[in-house]
Amino acid sequence: AESTPGPIAINMATFIGTSQGGMLGGAIATIGVILPSFIIILLLAIILKNVIKSRPFQAIINGIRPVIVGLIIGTGLIFTYSLIGLQDSSTFIFDYRSLVIFAILAVIYFAYPRIFKKRVSPLLLIAVSVFFGIVLFAA
Repeated sequence: AESTPGPIAINMATFIGTSQGGMLGGAIATIGVILPSFIIILLLAIILKNVIKSRPFQAIINGIRPVIVGLIIGTGLIFTYSLIGLQDSSTFIFDYRSLVIFAILAVIYFAYPRIFKKRVSPLLLIAVSVFFGIVLFAA
């Protein structure tokens, strides 16, 4: 993520290049800022294309998968504890709004494949949770 130039670097290169050398200077300065990162990412993509198929890399990925599942489950448990008010031992606060959003998402997640005969899009679930989060928590 840090290997590509951000919008500020690109805008500055374009601005300075244009102010010093007109449109051609702006284009050359912008290309000069973008090109090194582009070449590095392109070379990494070519190298990784071959590495991804290797047995050691596949073994690493197969080892990481259970860790990722564990992290997701752990995060879910933390959210669940927060939902039912178990975030600390001194107070118990039940957040019914979060439970309502969870119930709506669960219904959509399990009913959608039965109705439409295809898996539910994660983007749909995110959009629904954002909508109900705004509606329920803005009041």
